[in-house]
Amino acid sequence: MPLIHRLPDTVVNRIAAGEVVEKPASVVKELVENSLDAGARSVSVEVERGGLDLIRVVDDGCGMAPEDARLCLERHATSKIASDLDLAHVATFGFRGEALPSILSVSRFSLRTRPREAEVGLELSSQGGAEVQERPVAMPPGTEITVRELFFNVPARLKFVKSDRTEASHVIDTVRALALAHPERHFTLRSGGRLVLDLAPARDLNDRIADALGGDAAAALFPVEHHGGVRIRGAVGAPSLTRQSPSGLYWHVNGRWVRDRGIQRAVLNAYGPLLPQGAWPVAVLFLDLDPTQVDVNVHPAKAEVRFAASGTVFREVLAAVSGVLAGAPWVRVDAPSAGYPQGEDGATDSSLGQPPPRPYRRSSQAGALTPRHTQLGFHPGLIAPGGSAPVLEPAPGETGYFSSLHYVGQVGGLFLVCETARELVLVDQHAAHERVTFEALRRGFAGGGVPTQRLLLPERLEMPADLVPILEERVEDLARLGLHVRPFGGSSVVVEEVPAPLAGASCRALLIDLLDEVRATESLGAFTLRVDALLSRAACHASVRGGDRLTPEAARALLASLDGVDFKANCPHGRPVVVGFSLDEVAGWFQRT
Repeated sequence: MPLIHRLPDTVVNRIAAGEVVEKPASVVKELVENSLDAGARSVSVEVERGGLDLIRVVDDGCGMAPEDARLCLERHATSKIASDLDLAHVATFGFRGEALPSILSVSRFSLRTRPREAEVGLELSSQGGAEVQERPVAMPPGTEITVRELFFNVPARLKFVKSDRTEASHVIDTVRALALAHPERHFTLRSGGRLVLDLAPARDLNDRIADALGGDAAAALFPVEHHGGVRIRGAVGAPSLTRQSPSGLYWHVNGRWVRDRGIQRAVLNAYGPLLPQGAWPVAVLFLDLDPTQVDVNVHPAKAEVRFAASGTVFREVLAAVSGVLAGAPWVRVDAPSAGYPQGEDGATDSSLGQPPPRPYRRSSQAGALTPRHTQLGFHPGLIAPGGSAPVLEPAPGETGYFSSLHYVGQVGGLFLVCETARELVLVDQHAAHERVTFEALRRGFAGGGVPTQRLLLPERLEMPADLVPILEERVEDLARLGLHVRPFGGSSVVVEEVPAPLAGASCRALLIDLLDEVRATESLGAFTLRVDALLSRAACHASVRGGDRLTPEAARALLASLDGVDFKANCPHGRPVVVGFSLDEVAGWFQRT
């Protein structure tokens, strides 16, 4: 007897289900994407126990004729592609023909469908992939799929399912992510009998993002519109809008919701030290590029894609997000000091140029006696009380938000107290000067102004063999960054010179990080992050400290310097630099009306 034999279809389908149906949210994703491919204008999702007891997806799409409905339950049956050539430019969500038979094989399944031209619909049902039963059914045009007792016949899979609440949260996240890419369509989600999402058709992408993420988040989200080698749209959050996990990150490539480490790494590199340690930003990005440059056939659940030019995508995302963050659009747009003199030595220039982009929606919630502080941004230049750091002056004739503030005084040797016609503004002097110093050091490093240090004894390192060819290709790039390395045969390399801020750092760990980054993204972003961490440490030591008394002239110079560089919201360690309180809020503290 031969040892090799063909597996029964039921077993094949359950094996496929292990790849396609990872959890209840995977079923929701596949069914909703089918609804979208069917042209549905309205998609309704209902789940019980996080989707383990019930998943029902109802749409008003084109429906299926009986012969198509029967065929769609067979493996590798699809209307989306006809030949291997179609894989090069897939424009639909589904195309593999695996989802429905996989779901059917691990649940109590029913499909009801009716095309608009038919008078009645057809219901097909099966218990765990057994013989399919069918009967006519009265129903409106469209398709309804019901999945009950998911994994009832695969108890081993149930061991890996999380709590009902966790699985329900994954379902909510999935429907939200799919709805983000389709603002023109109506999505509803009920979980445990409760309506948790009701996303009516929105006017545009910005409104859909605001509706999907909620008013509090939307008030701190700012639009991205980038036209380069890749068109990038969407929104990114202010550094004050953070999550404890990547749950606030959504990537869509040509309308397809995907996971992609390269995009995620580019976004995190753009935020860099603006975020507190352990915090994750909120961002929704849509990448539009030539379909022939994206391979969507690399994951059974179509959750990942591969780019023909991953380095280009990385750099475009980095540029798009950095461009928004550098402008710090969360700065208040009020004319800061109307009616106030700047000080004894000059008058205020109220011309602040064009206001930054407004967020989608501003939150209006505030307690009667609880001050609602607003994190402001800044454009630091560089001053150096006592000559501890170099000087970067604002551009001649340019007046920004901070240089237009009316300086009142200093409190506790910690904070600069300022005012505008409408606000009380507090500036943390150390955080402000630390950002100023950090940006100056970073500019110096980028321009070759930070010296390198030659090692007294060159350091020989053993590297992972698979990284050595990448290092050999990038020797000149590394040298331009002040890291002089040369191959030494086999897996050995010799480090002869390092940037001064990196002296004492582990060269081997640094090189491995850098080369892994190059392999993943064709970029040296990890080097920038490592340098930033060390430069921020140097900036901290070179900046004014809490308790240092600043003269009014030095304080005003520090404020003016904040208008001179990018990335305005936080110090290099993620702490806020400035907070503002409206005078109405201050009056509320004293119960003044």
